[in-house]
Amino acid sequence: MATDHPADVAGELEITGRLAAAGEFEHAVDHVIRALTAGGATPEIKDALEMLAARVAEAGSQDAGLTGTLAGLFIDTGDTAQAVSWAQRTYELAPQERRSRAQLLAFTYKHTGDIELLVQLADLAREEPDEDDVVRRLFAVSCRGTTWLGFVPGPTDSLVSLTHNLLASGDYTPGPDGTYDAPLVLKASALESPSAAAAFGALFPEAQLTVVEVPEPDIRRPAVEGLAYRLWDYQDTTAIARYPEPSPQAAATLRRVAATRWGDPLHVFEQSAALGELGDEDLLGLLTHVPPAPDDERWAAMSRHNPLYWPRVAQVWVCLGWLHVRPEEPWRTSTRLHVLGDLLFGPEDWTVDAAANALATAAWNLPETRAEILNLLMKRTLTVIEASHSRATELLEPLGELILTTPGDNPRLREPIRDILAMHRSLAEPPVPAEFTPDAIKQWGQGIKAQHDAQAAARNPDKKRRLWKRSS
Repeated sequence: MATDHPADVAGELEITGRLAAAGEFEHAVDHVIRALTAGGATPEIKDALEMLAARVAEAGSQDAGLTGTLAGLFIDTGDTAQAVSWAQRTYELAPQERRSRAQLLAFTYKHTGDIELLVQLADLAREEPDEDDVVRRLFAVSCRGTTWLGFVPGPTDSLVSLTHNLLASGDYTPGPDGTYDAPLVLKASALESPSAAAAFGALFPEAQLTVVEVPEPDIRRPAVEGLAYRLWDYQDTTAIARYPEPSPQAAATLRRVAATRWGDPLHVFEQSAALGELGDEDLLGLLTHVPPAPDDERWAAMSRHNPLYWPRVAQVWVCLGWLHVRPEEPWRTSTRLHVLGDLLFGPEDWTVDAAANALATAAWNLPETRAEILNLLMKRTLTVIEASHSRATELLEPLGELILTTPGDNPRLREPIRDILAMHRSLAEPPVPAEFTPDAIKQWGQGIKAQHDAQAAARNPDKKRRLWKRSS
């Protein structure tokens, strides 16, 4: 952030130097904060902060409030190593304070990326249900910018790329209900996930989609047999929803819950509780008959630039709602685990990683479930890795990201997934913008389109890539 008042920043830094030399450290910190607010983390401000920290260290200050503030300032200027050092001093000065322990965990996680530190921070945060609690805020901030912990990754199906291309052409204008009256005739080289097809069909209800072939392993088949909860039946390559449309009350509840901003796993677990009061058929129906997006400015802007993102996010919220269905049931024999487990191992679809995220969220909030859930996620991810050897799959990235960020004391499970994902990082999807401003959303949509185009170009041509084209 560039300053509009360079003279003011210079003045603040000059005062900082004088106060630091005089040992008036608390006042000196105030002026560093003012300079940082006005000028951003410039080299001059970083130098002033390092000078002030050196003076405080020389003086041997025992003020945990001062050392904790310095740790936070080093985080703000991007020096995570110094932030950890000062957070460690703060903890040594006040080991009984939740705040000092939380700061050390948060800043060390920021520096090292060790997920177990974030898990410890979450467990500390769960001790205090108030979201305004400083520990809860530190956990929330630590989750920002991380896939699933801070945002829902967008879908990457070829139909998503096709939608971007169609809307970018400027040839289509939405009607009052947000749909496009365009009699498109499209042919796909391979079958898409049913949720992607349903979302595209809801947006372009007159479109005719034809699939050339279904490569093996067939995405219509579940990963394991004998599942009780199946969302879709197939007539050839056309997916038919098994459950009826949800009630208006259920649709309204979902839109109300999902209208809030996405947050950390503790936040979304609490926020989704209202969905658990709906009936089972309503929850299952919401997964296959997604209602329109919330009627607010943020979602209106998102729908203009990426209209298939709402159905994706809606399914993620609905799966979180299953965590609150009959909570009195023991976890291992619960309806919650039964439904989410069946969705996890069901046919390839957006609901697979939506269910996986719900299970991961349970692991963050229910420590006794962690080992079992991490193993379930790993088993499903292994089936996706195997499928990726023969055909394209859109599940590898989102499931892999969940493996890396799900609590569970088995780091050896994560290492091979980290290596596999590293091969895909150059084609990583741009993160969802923190603020749903029109400019940010437009830039995000352009980034997704570029990513999809790059993926299509980089794929092994021998693999069965799903590509759409107009039929003549």
